Amino acid sequence: MFVKTRIPKDTNCVRFCDHQVAGAYQLANLFLQWRNGRLANALDLMEARVKYGFNHPIWKYFITTASTEWLGLNQEGQLIIVVLHNPGPLANEDLLLKTYGNKSRDQQKFNIISRQMFLDVADGKYGEISSISLAEAISRDNAYNDLSELNELSIKNDKLLQTRLGNSFIGYKYTQKCLNGQLEEFSEKSKIVLECNCDQYFPTFIGYEQQEKFIQTVEKSSIDLETEAIGHFISFGGLMNTGKNKTTTNIKPAAPDYSFAFLAITNENESIRLDKKLCTYNLGDYREKLSQLFVPSDKVSSDTLYLNNFYHNLFFEIKKIKGWYFTQRYRNQVSVNDQPGEPEFLVKDLKPLGRRTIKFSTSKGCHTQKYIRKLFANPEANAFAFISELKNDGKKHLAVVEYYKAEFYFDRAIPKETEVIKNYEWLGRII
Repeated sequence: MFVKTRIPKDTNCVRFCDHQVAGAYQLANLFLQWRNGRLANALDLMEARVKYGFNHPIWKYFITTASTEWLGLNQEGQLIIVVLHNPGPLANEDLLLKTYGNKSRDQQKFNIISRQMFLDVADGKYGEISSISLAEAISRDNAYNDLSELNELSIKNDKLLQTRLGNSFIGYKYTQKCLNGQLEEFSEKSKIVLECNCDQYFPTFIGYEQQEKFIQTVEKSSIDLETEAIGHFISFGGLMNTGKNKTTTNIKPAAPDYSFAFLAITNENESIRLDKKLCTYNLGDYREKLSQLFVPSDKVSSDTLYLNNFYHNLFFEIKKIKGWYFTQRYRNQVSVNDQPGEPEFLVKDLKPLGRRTIKFSTSKGCHTQKYIRKLFANPEANAFAFISELKNDGKKHLAVVEYYKAEFYFDRAIPKETEVIKNYEWLGRII
């Protein structure tokens, strides 16, 4: 079977996805860690979409850009929206995990940053910005009743849209492309329009109520505007058929319910370069093509062998993945909320030895291999697997475990996901 040995030579970028913005950023950052690359911003993405045209997949995917949008009180106490296309303070893994890490958080508490960070951005500390007052942004003069009404004039009159596009030439070209383009897969009468509306986003934070017009009620704000502000990444939606003769492409804030997908460019001095597809990696994708990821064991790190004194006193958790059994990388303790372990060694042979029910208190919330091993006295046992999901009876977590005498292929191994993402050759095998 032919196995690719690098990411496609005609492309210089990979799209990294996760259900949380911190996770997507971490994946993209791992890919760029040993390279002089960068994350694509809104201007990069618009330029690529104009260049490659509607038939290219770059138009069909949701992409979170490195461009950021902010709302807060400026030095004069006026509520303003600020757009920054340069790398900004949100491009920080620790900050994203703390502020944006929990998808289930209340929308009213999501994307909240300090006002001082906002002021640093608004004052140009991180580079050139565009800004607009909130009153101008949500003015009814900028509104349209139906997407089909959006035309060249309404785009030019939409001050918020112009702020987001940075009043740039490429932004103008992009909007013209949206207005004038046609898609082969839809009818010739399909209209490409651009939707850019913050009505349902900012007002929920800063206390605007929508009746016949927006009414400012800042005292009802869900954040303290004297000390807090809002910051988020600008994200571009994909083309979609929204009705009989209308097709839209959306630019909208990255809210908690969206998937997040950063586009990592390998060279900071290059524009987006693509072949016929857009290479995409989702968190955990490597599990789908494990057979293409075997490498010599000495090429990967192995806490398992180190902690077990290099093949002595081995005791592995094993898991069936795509019809094959793999050992799972050693974890000192496993929380009931943890993600599945990472596969490491291929299992050569399994001999069942018996079963036990494991129990541990809900207050403890985790189990260890040491505890599971103690429950089974047979000295031949060197592996186990969960054959039932953990259940909670209110006081204890319970699951059935089967024990085995197993043989393994230690000459080859599956790299860690973090190792795959940082390696052009290994990543190229699966995207």
